[in-house]
Amino acid sequence: MSCNSCSNITLPGVQGPQGPAGDDGADGDDGRGITSIVFHSTTNPGGTAGVAGYIDTYRITYTDDTTQDYDVANGADGTNGILLLGTITSPVEVSDTGYTTANAIGGSPWAVPANTLKDTGDTLRLELTVIPKKTDGEYTSLRINVGSDVVQISGSSPYDIQFQNDAWYRIEVDMIKISDTTLHVSYHSIIEAQGFDFYSGNSAISFSGAGYIKSAKSNQTLNVGTDMVSFPFNVSVEMKVTDASYPAKLTHGKLYFLKQL
Repeated sequence: MSCNSCSNITLPGVQGPQGPAGDDGADGDDGRGITSIVFHSTTNPGGTAGVAGYIDTYRITYTDDTTQDYDVANGADGTNGILLLGTITSPVEVSDTGYTTANAIGGSPWAVPANTLKDTGDTLRLELTVIPKKTDGEYTSLRINVGSDVVQISGSSPYDIQFQNDAWYRIEVDMIKISDTTLHVSYHSIIEAQGFDFYSGNSAISFSGAGYIKSAKSNQTLNVGTDMVSFPFNVSVEMKVTDASYPAKLTHGKLYFLKQL
């Protein structure tokens, strides 16, 4: 083609061949991981971590051997805390003539976990309601075991309680920590519906009338038999009857943990 008078000629573009791939880029720097987090120091002069009112320092060590410290301010334990440790969900009938654990379905005692009673003054409170079935010459006995010891309701031995009347009895016991292995039975009370007596240590304990509260301060020290901070222990309520034809019932039972005030 010829064009003597053309000053501009536009031709279609043509894509050239693809060039070779470029070289790989350099690797990036390795990331940092954590190898450990450990207690480092505390403002507590005694050196113990986790004490209320003091600040603990923990140290993070990374995989590149660098470290970072961070502080934790320890708050005080809450006050007036209440924790339910055990309860009876339905009445338990006892017809055995030998002591049997009655404070849980299936005969299992209530467990107090380790470190529940941490501080002096921490308290266990036990509430029970018993309905004996009486006939002449027959009676119901009850015993409260705490660890390896038995709660003493009266001043004489044996420590079990004998109910010889067809009525209901409400029992309450407070046990306060005085050391890592001992509890002080500070208070107990028994409320009886009809004014009947009950027996403890083969001695009659009389009521002046229906609904009367028989309460007492106690000087008994329970030796739980284990370090309550490091190990758990059991609380069990045992019952028996003298005649299986006349069973008794444990209709209410609760074990509480009460934080010291």
